[in-house]
Amino acid sequence: MAKYAIVVMSEPGEDHPGGQGRMLHALNGAKELRAAGEDVSLWFHGIGVTWLTAFDEQQDKFTQVYRPLFDEVSDLISGACEFCTLTRFGAGASATKLGIPVLRGPSDHHTIATLIAQGHHVMTF
Repeated sequence: MAKYAIVVMSEPGEDHPGGQGRMLHALNGAKELRAAGEDVSLWFHGIGVTWLTAFDEQQDKFTQVYRPLFDEVSDLISGACEFCTLTRFGAGASATKLGIPVLRGPSDHHTIATLIAQGHHVMTF
C-alpha cells in the first residue's frame, strides 16, 4: 500500500475562491483515499495553516458548509508546520483547539522533504 500526504498550502477566505477549491479537493481527496483503503494523511504548511483558524472560527459560508467534511477527516490530520502555525500566521490557538499536532522538521519548518523521506507520495493543494 502506498502512503499519501496531502499538504494544504492554499489561502482561505471568501476573496480566495481558488484556495477554497483546493481545500475542498484536499478534504475530498483524503476522504476518498481512505475509503479506498489507502494510507493517507493531511498536513498544513505555509499560509495553509490559516485554514485551521478558518475552520475553528467558521466566519464565512465556505467553512460553515464544509466544517462537517473537515471534521469527518480530522483524524487524518497529522500535523501543521510549527513555524508557520505559531510564529508566522498565529494559528496556534486554533491548532490546539482542533487537536492538530504542531511539528517542526530538521529546521524551523516541517517540510515536504520530511514526508518524502518517510515514504509518502506528496500532493500539494
